[in-house]
Amino acid sequence: MKKLIVLFVLFAVAAFAADFTGTWAGNLDLTIDGDQQSSTAKIVLKQDGEKVTGTAGREDEGQAPIQNATVDGDTLSFDIKPADEAPLIHIVLKLDGDSLTGTAKSVGEGPAIEGKLDLKREK
Repeated sequence: MKKLIVLFVLFAVAAFAADFTGTWAGNLDLTIDGDQQSSTAKIVLKQDGEKVTGTAGREDEGQAPIQNATVDGDTLSFDIKPADEAPLIHIVLKLDGDSLTGTAKSVGEGPAIEGKLDLKREK
């Protein structure tokens, strides 16, 4: 009986786990060294359990592979290196249904970049 209860609990947790798989597109509001800009963002993700892979960028072209992805409940964080001369960008996103919202921030040397993302899952 205990094994049955444990299996049921594990199944219930898995059933409610966040699924980040999909193509996400929307707005990116950035501040680069104090200069505000608005742009588009597109993120393509594939999730297999706790492992998330994919790409991120402003459009279809110029996508960079995500690195160091971690999932914590409904929160996904990862890094991207958009170009050789660009700094590493750390992104944290929170899933709410078919919406992802979050932040982007540069790490290390280079221009100071901070941004807000508001993305919707494409159907």
